[in-house]
Amino acid sequence: MPPRENAAPLTAIREAARLRVADTSERLAASEIGISRQSLHALLSGSEPYGPNLAKLREWYGRETNEMLRLRQENAELKRRLAECEQHRRD
Repeated sequence: MPPRENAAPLTAIREAARLRVADTSERLAASEIGISRQSLHALLSGSEPYGPNLAKLREWYGRETNEMLRLRQENAELKRRLAECEQHRRD
């Protein structure tokens, strides 16, 4: 199956999964993604996931990306508020 035009490259998904495993565990990351630990291990070892697992990986990656963007926006807003507070304190 050819990748969708707006689909994340498998290399990006694989790296995100690798980072998630480093933060948690292979078993927990696989559970969050919705695939077996063996399938995740195979992905991290360089195997190509089959259709249903690839769809689950892309869906998970999209959720993770959206959460990361939300956290970045929240962080930027908190920094802006902190800068305002520091400015008021100086005045």
